[in-house]
Amino acid sequence: MVLKEEVEAKLENLWKKLLAQEPSNEDLWYIIKHVKPLREEAGERLLKQGPSVEDLRYIIEHVETLREEAKRLLERDQTASKIIGEMERIISA
Repeated sequence: MVLKEEVEAKLENLWKKLLAQEPSNEDLWYIIKHVKPLREEAGERLLKQGPSVEDLRYIIEHVETLREEAKRLLERDQTASKIIGEMERIISA
């Protein structure tokens, strides 16, 4: 029987290898969904990689500890989109 500490050590080692290869946002989604011990770390990494609106929504749904930060970033992104939209309307008028 494999001890919990051994599993966590193996996961941490594999996580470091994955980070060295610069994981895609999709890779991080997989980790968040399927590897509970690394969920928060994967969410933090996703936040640092310039997350899309979809990424932020995924974090809000799946990473409780990062929910507020992701909500704040999502609100900021939506506000910026509204401002840019107003600029485009002014320019095209």
